[in-house]
Amino acid sequence: MYQLLYAKGFVLLAALFAGKNAETVEQRIIGRWAFVSITSSKPMVWTPGTAPSKDGTALMQECEKDDFVQFKPGGVYEENEGETRCDDSDSPVYTSTWSLEGSDMMIDGKQYQVVAITDTEMKVAQTVEAGRKNTVTVTVTMKRK
Repeated sequence: MYQLLYAKGFVLLAALFAGKNAETVEQRIIGRWAFVSITSSKPMVWTPGTAPSKDGTALMQECEKDDFVQFKPGGVYEENEGETRCDDSDSPVYTSTWSLEGSDMMIDGKQYQVVAITDTEMKVAQTVEAGRKNTVTVTVTMKRK
């Protein structure tokens, strides 16, 4: 009988402990994220005049490589140009909104899918049109900053 009570008590404590440590996807998203890579499922033209490629990261300007985004509580989304700005006349911070329903994320009115998220890395994907009758999935990988 004591073994049964002990087992029930252990299960109850484990459940309480797990519940206190469980994070929602939204709680994991909140914070600053730096871009690691931007890739596509098929070769596409990222910038007019360039050859089709699956790697959008290779076409990033140096001034874009230190950019980061911040997801804040209350649905506030910010894009920050970082220390190296591409155009000094641009605002260094662009503010918009974000929301999450299940794994569907809306950022600035555009829909993304949260593909994976850990404490240190997040991958979001978006399916976009690339020419007539052709769609491409673009995946953005970010690391927590």
